[in-house]
Amino acid sequence: MFCSQCGKEYIDGSKFCPSCGYNLESSSSSKSNESASPILQEDLLSVKSKEKSLAVAGLINIALIGAGYFYVGKYIWGTILLIAAILSFIYAPEMLLALFVLATIGSIYAAHRHNKKLMENLLNSNKKNKT
Repeated sequence: MFCSQCGKEYIDGSKFCPSCGYNLESSSSSKSNESASPILQEDLLSVKSKEKSLAVAGLINIALIGAGYFYVGKYIWGTILLIAAILSFIYAPEMLLALFVLATIGSIYAAHRHNKKLMENLLNSNKKNKT
């Protein structure tokens, strides 16, 4: 089953959602609330197919500084970091490692924010459908 608050899957019989801590007993006791407008599994699969892997974003960024941002769809940041890496390589090679670490962490965080925004959009559209 899926949590009506965060959309994450949980084991039947659970009292609380393992992801967000939502009280599942209150929602399961009123079956009418659950059947009013549940998050459809097709919607969740649609969101899952659009999610970006955090590991892939980090690995792509390891191969080429700034490329992880292109993967997530942040083209301006990817271009800025790519240019900064080239300039750093030419003029200040000692700064390249710091730029590399910050860009990798940033691309992983950008992928996380992308995934979070997808799930929030799904939950917001589900709440609008209820009313």
